[in-house]
Amino acid sequence: MISSYRLVLLVLAALFLAYTAWLLTLPTPYYNENFVRGRRVWQKYNCQACHQLYGLGGFLGPDLTHVVRKGGKPYLKAMVETGSPNMPVFKMNDTELSDLFLFLRGMDSSGCADPSRFLTTPDGNITPP
Repeated sequence: MISSYRLVLLVLAALFLAYTAWLLTLPTPYYNENFVRGRRVWQKYNCQACHQLYGLGGFLGPDLTHVVRKGGKPYLKAMVETGSPNMPVFKMNDTELSDLFLFLRGMDSSGCADPSRFLTTPDGNITPP
């Protein structure tokens, strides 16, 4: 006979697996083919070397997690095509620029944390303000 402890553990494990399977079947509106192509553009132009998403990446440029919310596609296009003193000009075609915008829009819609306000503890962990 199964002990009550093992039965509870078995039920919890089954519920966890069922919940995980259900989560994986949910549609994600921001993760589609355009999002994937935009991530490839992000990687092709090595954006992560200078920029961050959710505080992860380079430190030369600003965090771009919420750049879509702040300036939208016109702002992104202007920055890519004209650059800045710290950012070179990139020769992206319209398709690449649109895909990059869709990728950044997906990143923006995936959360609203502002990593620049996070606090770093002495042991190196990050905590929200």
